[in-house]
Amino acid sequence: MKKIRTILVSVEEADFGLFLRLLQGNLLFHLPNQSKGQKNMFKTIIEPRVSETDGVGHINNTTIPIWFEAGRNKLFKLFTPDSSFENWKMIILNMNVDYVDQIYFGKDTEVYTWVKRIGNTSLELYEEIRQDNRLCAKGTAVYVNHDVKKGKSEVIPEDIRSELEKHRYSENVE
Repeated sequence: MKKIRTILVSVEEADFGLFLRLLQGNLLFHLPNQSKGQKNMFKTIIEPRVSETDGVGHINNTTIPIWFEAGRNKLFKLFTPDSSFENWKMIILNMNVDYVDQIYFGKDTEVYTWVKRIGNTSLELYEEIRQDNRLCAKGTAVYVNHDVKKGKSEVIPEDIRSELEKHRYSENVE
């Protein structure tokens, strides 16, 4: 029995001829920028800036949480359509980041955001940052739907909950 090898190729870079050659060579074809087959994520393209590059030549670790936040802008719009801080609803409770690989200046970076869990008043996000289809950082963030004027959390409205469900992350997808 032949050994099966795995090669990672990007959908954008793959052409049909390459795909056929991979199949004929008993290679498995994966789509790494879909993270374990995940779809329906929020996707944000970040163009790294020189100022985000540190003395070692890669993007500084303090930049990653800022990029994750930029990937949440569409979620923020769901809760606060006018983006006004007077009506702001999303309050962060917790954030965790795992640094997996280096990120460099000069190449676009993709931030992927999924909804991992939806509670009554809060939600947990799963996020990834990729460059050249490499997983560079991953993390989670927990937000609560909060009424600033009343000073308390509120139940996530059904219409927003329905939209969040469309972006659900499943750890069981292969």
